[in-house]
Amino acid sequence: MSDKKLYIEMGHRIADRRKEMHLTQSQLAELADVSPQMISYLENGDKAVRPENLIKISTALSISCDYILTGKTNNLDSNYLLSLTDDIDATTYAKLIEILNYFKRSNS
Repeated sequence: MSDKKLYIEMGHRIADRRKEMHLTQSQLAELADVSPQMISYLENGDKAVRPENLIKISTALSISCDYILTGKTNNLDSNYLLSLTDDIDATTYAKLIEILNYFKRSNS
């Protein structure tokens, strides 16, 4: 895989998560203590991210560096997903399981 393609894929994962959290690029930049321009460059796949900034961004987005880099989840990502189910009732939880199973089958 070319570096440019990798940067674009990483940028999409950052942008998608930022949008899930209803954050602007400026808000994410502030949370991660980086510049809004850096977030823009990263989301567009225009630049590589330095390791220290990758850690800051992943922390601000509550996702792992692994997920940003590879698209594969680890325990941090799973724990975040699990935390979203803390306050839901049994019926909603059952529906959520159905949805997850549907997507799991679709990706197989």
